[in-house]
Amino acid sequence: MAKWRESALAVFLRTFCLVYGVVALVLRIRTSGGMIELSDREAGELRERLRRVASAQPAEETIAVSANASTSVTFTHTQKVVVIDVLAQWMSEPGGEEIGEGLFKLRDALTDDLEPE
Repeated sequence: MAKWRESALAVFLRTFCLVYGVVALVLRIRTSGGMIELSDREAGELRERLRRVASAQPAEETIAVSANASTSVTFTHTQKVVVIDVLAQWMSEPGGEEIGEGLFKLRDALTDDLEPE
């Protein structure tokens, strides 16, 4: 039983960062270019935006499942397209240029994933 708890703790710590003795939640999204990390605030804002768009709800559900399982998120091709669309709409709104750096990185990484090689 103790061995299982150590494994679960190891998975948890790989998914979330330990900063100055406080756990800072970080959502990790896997892309072909590597892992993109969103802060808890960025992830929460993204999830809220995805919930508002019917076609984006599967992407939000993928995030929810991954967060609950303490694993990284891997989007399908269709989910990537929808997430990019939601991010583009968000960035075009007044103040949209002030969204977190992680979200800009996510947009760029997902766009790169969709470009033909």
